[in-house]
Amino acid sequence: MKHLSIISITLLAGTLACSNADGPAFQGRTQIKTTEKAQDALPEAAPAAEAPAGDALPAPLEKLESPAAASPEVVAIAPEDQVLQKAVELTLEIKLPSAEIREGKKPIQALALLSRAVDSEILWTLEGPAGKNLGSIDAKGLYTSPASVTSKMTVTIAGTLANDQTVFGKKSLDIIQMEQLFVGCMKGNVVFPITSVVYKLAAGTPKLPNFATLTQSDTVCLDKFDIPLQGWEAGFPGAPALQEWFALHSSAKISIPTAGIYSFQTLSDDGSILYIDSKEVVNNDGQHSATVRTGDVTLTAGKHALLLDWYQGPRVHIALQLKWKVPGSTEYVIVPTSAFSAN
Repeated sequence: MKHLSIISITLLAGTLACSNADGPAFQGRTQIKTTEKAQDALPEAAPAAEAPAGDALPAPLEKLESPAAASPEVVAIAPEDQVLQKAVELTLEIKLPSAEIREGKKPIQALALLSRAVDSEILWTLEGPAGKNLGSIDAKGLYTSPASVTSKMTVTIAGTLANDQTVFGKKSLDIIQMEQLFVGCMKGNVVFPITSVVYKLAAGTPKLPNFATLTQSDTVCLDKFDIPLQGWEAGFPGAPALQEWFALHSSAKISIPTAGIYSFQTLSDDGSILYIDSKEVVNNDGQHSATVRTGDVTLTAGKHALLLDWYQGPRVHIALQLKWKVPGSTEYVIVPTSAFSAN
């Protein structure tokens, strides 16, 4: 077995000699290559396999793998690889839960997202039309809309890193008036949680259609169902010419505070049907002037799927309101925005 020890010492000495042959400037690469050669050399030690079966390998030969296993811990990073260790560029992005908010001192939370963690505060500011009340924003990015606006107004929320003011981000927010019924959207959000898909109908449609057979014309969002009887000539954000013979397929989650029997009431011009958890609760369908209908349903506490279908026949007037009478109450009130959520 002595010849095995001599081979082991010779191989190890050769490996160390090769490692020391290169200069420091190439140390990282040299050590990686030397490790590979040491591993490739292992098969040449095959004569050791001729030892009698059952004999344990000598300790020196077993330790041949040690330099290879340890080498990654001491290998220097090549200059061209050091770019991977550079710090991520510092950027700041402003996020808003909605692109619109109503007038009337309504709150919305702005978030400042940094590409990497830094120890600094965010300075919040507002930009907008000169001489206009832009609302306010506090030190934590909570924005409050102005009490009123004379028309749709855009405010820009800006966040700047306090210790490096070259790092900043901005996001625009539209302030809309209370009388604007619908806002353009792709899906409901925390400010306008109700998603309504708009469809064009054939003239003379007598009742709510089969939506599966129609092609949508627009998608809008609502914060609640509160459209009192009024004239309608505005059309929708994405379909302004659609002023009659249209239908809305509106969906959201409704939060039920306590279990019990809830009474719902719809006022619509023309027809509407309310479903909760796919169960029909109020049927107010058909072509008619503003008409009120009610229905009761027993609900558990928590969120439930709500669907309200509504259609408008010939112009000139529209109406759609959803009210409820909660357990213990004696009157119907508009279901508030706080009761709805997009998910």
